[in-house]
Amino acid sequence: MKILRIGHATWVITSSTGKKYMIDPFLQENPGCPAEYLQPDFLKSIEAVCLTHGHFDHTEGLEELIQHNPDVQIIAQYDFGLLLLQNGYKNVQLINVGGKIRLEDVDITMVKANHTSSYQETIGTPIYAGT
Repeated sequence: MKILRIGHATWVITSSTGKKYMIDPFLQENPGCPAEYLQPDFLKSIEAVCLTHGHFDHTEGLEELIQHNPDVQIIAQYDFGLLLLQNGYKNVQLINVGGKIRLEDVDITMVKANHTSSYQETIGTPIYAGT
């Protein structure tokens, strides 16, 4: 397994079989994200994206990722995931504290982490998105 940090909040985990999983896609607006990780070929290589919460500095690149990779699996905290589904996102897998999702070659388990979560706070009235 390889773990790569690509700027504030964003990580890419490459499994032993070469599959790539992104955590919190803060991409274009992320001053620490190298340009090579904004390229369509790289974004198309992501199998699934995990969203820890709704703040913009953890989700800003989701639209871009989906634009280049429309079938990417989205794994989101339950309340936030419901908002995504209501906004027309596809392939959203909901997860709650203690829950586990098995992907092809990794398990993703949600652990408790106390932190606020809002969504769309940079484009209008923030929407509560769970904790």
